Amino acid sequence: MAHRFYLKSDKDQVKTQLHIAFLALFFNAVAFFIAIITGLYFLFFIFLVISLTLIAPFIDVPQLKKSGKFIYYSNLFLAEKEKDGIIKVHGGTLFDYVFTLEKSWSPQKRKSYILQQYLEGLLTLIETFENQDKIKIKGTTYFVNAKTLKRFGFKKVSTDNIQKFILFYNYFNLLVSNSFVHQKLSFPSMRNLATFEGEISEIGKQKELIETLNQKLKKQ
Repeated sequence: MAHRFYLKSDKDQVKTQLHIAFLALFFNAVAFFIAIITGLYFLFFIFLVISLTLIAPFIDVPQLKKSGKFIYYSNLFLAEKEKDGIIKVHGGTLFDYVFTLEKSWSPQKRKSYILQQYLEGLLTLIETFENQDKIKIKGTTYFVNAKTLKRFGFKKVSTDNIQKFILFYNYFNLLVSNSFVHQKLSFPSMRNLATFEGEISEIGKQKELIETLNQKLKKQ
């Protein structure tokens, strides 16, 4: 399964981004017009913030990939460049969901595919840095089971306040993403939010387990 956005030519990628930006601009213009009539400017401000969080990944992620700041290790597993011995990883965004998940898939199939892509990306990352044992992988998630991550060699660490702020600021984006996966209104459980960290050397020891689960999910 390919990432349909990156199958487009550069020209068509830009056209898609402009189309999304113009749609957001149109709806914000309508919201502003309503705010002028009703005087409910605070509602316009809320709408503006929400719309910006929704379209941001459609603009930012391709640009970060193009600049090399984001690297795709699978369709739904991204990582920043290594810095100070740490590689920060991220799950796919709403942008990635839209261009990889098939409309015909059931919610269960979608969740299985997302998890499978996480595992595939993790395996690729391990193989890329397997000779650099001291490098650590770090990520924050509410989607993946904590017990599973610990089996892979990750340890739970405190989530820094900046990361918490970013996630709560993007809560509506997470809500839409989660609902897109489940094909119904589905609120993400921020109680399950946690940050995990592990050395490549320790995670690599569980490579066989990760590969087994990856193959199992591929068959679902």
